[in-house]
Amino acid sequence: MKRFFAVIFLLVLVINLNAIEINLIKKLLTGNAPKSVEITADGKYAYVNNLESCALWKYSVADKKVIKKIEFFKTSAKGYNYETKEEINSYAEKPVECDFAEGGRFVYLSLHNGEMIVAYDTMETDCTDKTAKKVKIKDLENNTEKIIHLKSAKTGKTPKIVKVSPDEKWIYVANWFTDNVTVIDREKFEPVKTIPVVHIPRGIDFSPDSKYAYIVNMGGLTMTKIDIADNHKKLNEITIGLNPRHIVISTDGKYAYTTHNSERIFVKTDLATEKKVKSIDIGTKPRSFVITSDNKYAFILVYEEDKLVVVNLETMTVEKTLKTGLKPIGAAITPDNKELWLTNYFEGTMYVYSLDY
Repeated sequence: MKRFFAVIFLLVLVINLNAIEINLIKKLLTGNAPKSVEITADGKYAYVNNLESCALWKYSVADKKVIKKIEFFKTSAKGYNYETKEEINSYAEKPVECDFAEGGRFVYLSLHNGEMIVAYDTMETDCTDKTAKKVKIKDLENNTEKIIHLKSAKTGKTPKIVKVSPDEKWIYVANWFTDNVTVIDREKFEPVKTIPVVHIPRGIDFSPDSKYAYIVNMGGLTMTKIDIADNHKKLNEITIGLNPRHIVISTDGKYAYTTHNSERIFVKTDLATEKKVKSIDIGTKPRSFVITSDNKYAFILVYEEDKLVVVNLETMTVEKTLKTGLKPIGAAITPDNKELWLTNYFEGTMYVYSLDY
């Protein structure tokens, strides 16, 4: 009996030793309604899309402070109230999501009511195109301001996710209200194709070799598989569960992970067999998430319950739950997997956590 309890004690000790430690190290202010955050591949900068402030903020990851504000000049446009499901008066220049290319030199961001994405070149060259968007850039480190114009590319109605393919040839944009995805030639920065999907496309990710794109249909049960080389041809619909919102493909290309807004679940799908491996209850309205580069952990934001959930991706079990700010919605992880950054939509804040494995 003593030996039995000794073995149990050792097993618990090993489990505890292997447990991930998460500590809140900084609370940062953002603009109004920080919709998303992304960190550049070199780990130097974080960008936050402040939806209601009509502004993109740039942060120093090392110094944990905002260093630049890219503020759009507002123009009137029709928006949408997702609670009342009615059209409302709003502004075109409300940034939603972003992604990067060329080591973070270019930041591509979607404008919610503008039916376009824009390219912020961090070299800050001025675009003279008639469709360019005017912004004021406030350099907080040097206490300077200037006005430039950002190049734009046309999309469908209400663009949300912007995703650059790993080979950086293509930009895919999910258009919420036109039920399609715009494919943009990144070098030319021009749309080359529109891909119709099932209903309400939201999350997009690519296979690591840039052969396939996967688009989750928030208004359905599937993710759409696209053959990029074959003129972005739609291959098939893979059933994964109701109301999928966000998708991340594992770095080895073997699995797709998805959050399902109305079903409260987090799903793992085998991409070779196109079959669901496992789903787990995660909480009410799970939204964005990130995974570590070694594919061991997922960090999932549960919007309605104001919490962060850590999932072991091998066992598909919840390892830890932490309280966040009000309505967490955007998440990013540093390339070294040592810090997690998340935005709180109702609070106008960003929390930075240290990660110890």
